[in-house]
Parts: sequence; C-alpha cells; structure tokens
Amino acid sequence: MTNTLIEPTETQGMLRPNTKQAENAIIGLKCVLIMEFVSIFFLYLEYSLLSSVSSKPTSEEAINANYDQQQFFSIISLFVYFISIVTFLKWFRRAYYNLGIRVSSLSCSNIRAAISWFIPIVSIYKPYQILKEMYRKTNYLLVQRYPETEGILPMKLLHVWWFFYIVLNIIAFILTYLYLNIDSVKDILTINGINTAFSLVNISLSILTIKVVRRYAEAERLMARIRDENNEI
Repeated sequence: MTNTLIEPTETQGMLRPNTKQAENAIIGLKCVLIMEFVSIFFLYLEYSLLSSVSSKPTSEEAINANYDQQQFFSIISLFVYFISIVTFLKWFRRAYYNLGIRVSSLSCSNIRAAISWFIPIVSIYKPYQILKEMYRKTNYLLVQRYPETEGILPMKLLHVWWFFYIVLNIIAFILTYLYLNIDSVKDILTINGINTAFSLVNISLSILTIKVVRRYAEAERLMARIRDENNEI
C-alpha cells in the first residue's frame, strides 16, 4: 500500500506548498527578536551589577543569582534559536526546491543550499548568493507574466541583509575570542558591551530576514497563480 503521507521527492518534480513554512519561519524570527530584547535587559542588569563592584561591596549571593539567571536565559535562547534556524531552513530549502522545478538550472541542489549555512567561510557568502539567485530568477519569471510586479523582490534588501549578516558574524567571532581570554571584571564588562552590540545587530538582521521571507513568500504565491492559470488553459 502506498503511503500517501510521504512528501514528494525531488525526482517526482512536484511543487511543494511553502506558505506554512514561510509563516513558521517568520514566527521563529519574531521569537528571536523577543529573546534579543530580553537579552539586552539582562545585559543591562549585569552591567549595573558589575559596575558597582568597584565602587561598593556586592554580595556573593547577588553575583551568583545574576550568573544563574544568565545561564537559564542562555538555555532558553539556544532552544529558541534552534527552532528558528530549523523553521527558516525548512522554508529556505523548499523555496529553492520549488524554484528548481520552474527553471532549468540552479547553482546547486536544495540540500546543498541548506548545508551551505553551516560550512565555515562558505557560510559567509554562499547563502547570500543563493538568496540572490532566488530573487533574480523568481523576479524574472514573474515579470514575464505580470510586468507590474517589477521590484517586488528588491536586490537592495538582500544587500542590506548581507551587510548585517557579515557584521553579526564578525561580532560573534570577536566574542568567541574574548570568552576564551577572560581575566578580570573589566574583560567581562567589555564582553557585556559587545554582547549588547551583537543583540542590536541581530535585532536588525532578524527584522530584515522577516522582510526577505515575506517578500519571497508573496512572490511564491504569485508564481502559484501563474501555474494555476497555465493549468486552466
């Protein structure tokens, strides 16, 4: 008996609905936004606590309580970020797969496109190249049928997104180095400031990523309309 619940494979050449995946990706990104705002609040509390160490006595209980809060929040943050990454990649991979059904050739498979986010150095430029490919080729297909959709997938949005993506990776690299070389309260305060910058950049990046997903999801809905019109002919 054939299992009707099995998702179509690439070799079957069937388009896969992607609206729900786009919605889930956006929800995940909004959760990241919330976590980053909360993170800034906790970083402020930590800064206030550590800044007071040099001017007045601070109880060990207060320092330990702050540490426990940070650890608990870090665990929740990791979980939220993991869910966000999973939902985004599910949308990203399916969007790239669907584009591959509509055009004759893409730069790589949808599986490799997803993996490119995790390969050192490659992850700095390859995801951007793939998103740019998705935007350009989808925009070309749309304009052929609906000239008024010109500009629905602006490349400028991707350029700005990539800029913040690069900046975030640079800050993450700096933080990794600093965490491995903590020697004093001053070092912790420095890390606190850079962590705050990381959260602010990530807030901007998350907002931009939501816009990137929304724009492409709208383009996919228009592409589905083209397919329905072709089927009616």
